[in-house]
Amino acid sequence: MALAFTAMTAAPAQETEYPMVGAQIFIEPGQTRENIDRFFSTMEEEGMETGRIRMMGSHIMKEDGTSDFSLYDQAFESAERHGVRLFATLFPPTDELNDIGGFKFPSSRAHLEEIREYIRLVVSHFSGKPALYAWVLQNEPGLDGTEITQNDLSDSVRASFVKEYGSYRRDEGYLDADFSEDMFKVYYTSWYLRWIAAEVRKYDKVHYMHINPHAIFETLPQYDFKAYEEFLTSLGASIHPSWHFGYFTRDRYSLGVSVMSDIIRSGAGKNPFWITELQGGGVISSGRVLLCPTAAETRQWLWTGIGAGAEGVIFWSLNPRAAVKEAGEWGLLDYLGEPSDRMQAAADVIRTVKGHSEFFKGHRPAESGIAILYSREAIIAAKANELDTTVIEGRKASSVMKSAVSAYEAIASSGITADIMDIERFTPDAGKYPVAILPDMISLSSESINLMEEYVRSGGKLIVTGMTGYFDEYMRCRFVTGFPLRECFGGTVKEFKVREHLFDIAGADGKKPVLTGHVWMGTIHNDTGVPVSMCGDEVTGIRNSYGKGSVVWIPSMADLGSWISGDGRLAEFYRSECIDSINEDYPLYFNRPYRGILMRLLENGDETMAIVVNSNPGKETIRFCHPAGETEMIYGEGKVSRTSVTVPANDVVVFMFRKGQ
Repeated sequence: MALAFTAMTAAPAQETEYPMVGAQIFIEPGQTRENIDRFFSTMEEEGMETGRIRMMGSHIMKEDGTSDFSLYDQAFESAERHGVRLFATLFPPTDELNDIGGFKFPSSRAHLEEIREYIRLVVSHFSGKPALYAWVLQNEPGLDGTEITQNDLSDSVRASFVKEYGSYRRDEGYLDADFSEDMFKVYYTSWYLRWIAAEVRKYDKVHYMHINPHAIFETLPQYDFKAYEEFLTSLGASIHPSWHFGYFTRDRYSLGVSVMSDIIRSGAGKNPFWITELQGGGVISSGRVLLCPTAAETRQWLWTGIGAGAEGVIFWSLNPRAAVKEAGEWGLLDYLGEPSDRMQAAADVIRTVKGHSEFFKGHRPAESGIAILYSREAIIAAKANELDTTVIEGRKASSVMKSAVSAYEAIASSGITADIMDIERFTPDAGKYPVAILPDMISLSSESINLMEEYVRSGGKLIVTGMTGYFDEYMRCRFVTGFPLRECFGGTVKEFKVREHLFDIAGADGKKPVLTGHVWMGTIHNDTGVPVSMCGDEVTGIRNSYGKGSVVWIPSMADLGSWISGDGRLAEFYRSECIDSINEDYPLYFNRPYRGILMRLLENGDETMAIVVNSNPGKETIRFCHPAGETEMIYGEGKVSRTSVTVPANDVVVFMFRKGQ
């Protein structure tokens, strides 16, 4: 069997005139035509114009070899009747009782042929349906804590991987770690998604193609977003606090939605991004955290996604499924089929969005000029080093992304949104990004090292914390083998000393604390830098000029220290280091850091839409760094003036203003 792909014709960009809000309609045997039509009529009544359906192969393909499309035909007919555009998720036959998320890879070559036939049947049958909007090639690709099963298909793809990339190992003196299995997961995931896309294009040349990665803080190393651009027309994500927000306390869930959205927006590249699944209801037997979103949380999360620039947000789900696993869970509708308070909250947001549809034509998120960078190698290395029994945050696999999220939160507390992206996506353009941050990226590839040196030399300001650069991509300690950024950074690490769980990082005078560290304190052999932090006679942080740019380097886990302690030192640090480099066209930010406050800005010409989320238990009044211009509150119960905004406890407000007024 040949494993080649057919040529694919790209569909146009999957952009919407204004952010579309909808929900997953769970179709299952037992539902009547009236049940199904009521789902779609309710969506129409509440202003929802997009939805998603899982095309269950076990419902369509019968054991006698025949196919029955009637259940889904009814759904597509109802969607057309009520003006709902559908994302159709390909879901080949599987164990419906136990496999609620779907398998990630075929179990054999023979299984691949069965999937090919499923795609032929489903795509050829539904591609002509007027309600069809996009194909979701696979539900939640990416292995979450499991391994690839060896079989004749995976062996064949692995042989192609080895032929294309050769041995991952290199024979150059020091031992090197073998991360070829991690790299193969990336390769195999891309291979399978590309194969599905090619099969779809055999029968449908025009409709959009989409995927929704999930648990992205854990599964990020498995995705090659750049490779997906050639066959996708949009990139999405599943964002379920009950499943995916283990890093966050509940009062930080809006932050989680914001940072996940920005990661996916960056990953989408030239394509639009969507939130393909957003938790719509409560859980009973599923989810790691028992949670039923409140109406306030629903509007906070929805507005946050819109503020991040999402083309649309789809709730999981409209209706709770009736049978087997997850029965009775996740729904925006109650068991009587009536809209819940969460559905009503979503409908209020939809009405506001549609009322300002002209603004959303050509809008974009405001660009601050600050980039927070993470690396695939760092996540993999942290996972390799993790001890199952550890309670120390810095030794957990999550330490890398928690550090990045902590830096993001610290900057966000000043009302400024930083771009967060894979370092492979970063363009070393100091004009676009005057400031870039590397927060505890324990491993950097040789390519990333060269990229950072080029960025600083050409005029960028690099802020580096934690054990960034400790390993190369082969898990060799760079500070032992020779630190390649020594000239750029102005020195090298002498050693990392174990300190308290949390400890003070003092300033250049060695007295006044400026940051909170976690466990390890890096001491620097200073060549050309100016000390910014000291511990006794030891230099623990320096500022160094290099080429046209500069580096601020504090090799202690200050980001994790802040995340754990909850103090405001990191927010003050990043504000002081970044504020002078903020994009001069950035419309608005706060006069100081405000803990628990998140602001997203959308721009269209001279108009700006500000979305302000207050995650605190009390009302907050936030003052601006400069007058905002003439303001108009368009959503929420707060108050806004040219100089401040007041947001009710645990809620969100949205206001408009014009620059230069």
